[in-house]
Amino acid sequence: MWHWLAHDLRLYRMRRGPSGNDLAKLFNVARSSVSRYENNVAQ
Repeated sequence: MWHWLAHDLRLYRMRRGPSGNDLAKLFNVARSSVSRYENNVAQ
């Protein structure tokens, strides 16, 4: 499941243009967490 979430999150950012910082604020997490999710490192 995490793989699909990471894939969809990256696609959303590429299509819609929000920055990693924007998503971090939206989800109330650190920017590094967004990066880890996108790279399928966080679980």
